[in-house]
Amino acid sequence: MANGQFTEFLKKKQARETPNRTIDWEKRRDIWLDKVKSLMLEINNWLLPYQDQGLLHTQNSPHSIYEEVMGKWGRYEATRMTITIGLDTVSLTPVGMVILGGLGRMDLEGPLGKIKMVLSDTDQKPSFHVVRITSTYPGENTPQTPDNEGLSIENRMTSANWYFVPPDERQKTMLRVTADTFTEQLQSLVRP
Repeated sequence: MANGQFTEFLKKKQARETPNRTIDWEKRRDIWLDKVKSLMLEINNWLLPYQDQGLLHTQNSPHSIYEEVMGKWGRYEATRMTITIGLDTVSLTPVGMVILGGLGRMDLEGPLGKIKMVLSDTDQKPSFHVVRITSTYPGENTPQTPDNEGLSIENRMTSANWYFVPPDERQKTMLRVTADTFTEQLQSLVRP
């Protein structure tokens, strides 16, 4: 005896994952690289007054990324930023765009640790859990779907922002990357 809900679930899943729905990896990669470049330009502008005073130095260099799932589009060049403060060096390195819980990731790493930054269209910290529906009445115990569910990945990436990922479970929302939050996080990674 076939379960009607399960059959419907399988049909919806098959429709979403049908081979004729090809992923435009080149377009996604280009959007991702634009988001990385835009953030690096913004950070450079935020740090420019400190560079002008000789308090720090920034340098960009090529960084090679390989994401196997992307096939022929999976090997590409991005930019890594190195920030030198005194004798300490902090690097801002793009990790990739195919990640769990976000639309891309970069790492900010210095002598005192590493802080993850994700490209996301929500400030909510990613969480993974199983939703179980216990009622058969319409509307009761129905899991809520995110507002962005109907949007394409490309549209979500285009409108997404950069966030610092909280290091533990106490903070449920992520911290938006701004001039102030970036310099705070940067300071936390170098020796006083």
